[in-house]
Amino acid sequence: MFLALALSLATAQAPSQAIVADLGLHVVGVAYHRSLSERVIASIGVDLYVPWTFTQNALGLSGDYRSDLAGLVLRARTYFVLWRGLWVSPFLQGGVGRVSEPPAQSMGFVGAAGASVGYAFVLFEHLLLSAGLGAQVHGAWIGGRSPPSFFGAWPHVDLIAGYIW
Repeated sequence: MFLALALSLATAQAPSQAIVADLGLHVVGVAYHRSLSERVIASIGVDLYVPWTFTQNALGLSGDYRSDLAGLVLRARTYFVLWRGLWVSPFLQGGVGRVSEPPAQSMGFVGAAGASVGYAFVLFEHLLLSAGLGAQVHGAWIGGRSPPSFFGAWPHVDLIAGYIW
């Protein structure tokens, strides 16, 4: 995500902060990053969550089931910069989800844990661009064990663009 700051090709010293757009596989949101050292960056973000790999039957995971499951999650992660802009980042996220299936709405918990590996770089001393791939275990617990509730392993994608200072 914002990692490159530490060892970016375009920046000699790690910037201390960044605001980024978090465009992941199941989330779209905003995050704040803070350098703890040249090789460790902490991040906290708020994301809209829509698990389309499940609700839209991507890869055949949900069978005939379709829903409008959506939620809001808080994501915490740490980036470990390995070399230049190369990073590895574990994450943990949790929040609330909602499904509006007639006759009543159901709410519950949504969460995920995972890790990714990626690369980031800085352009014009302030523009951060980063991408990564990984895996995650995530699920939704809404009104019981059957859909819209689910739990499983899926791929994880990070696409990040932000402003560093």
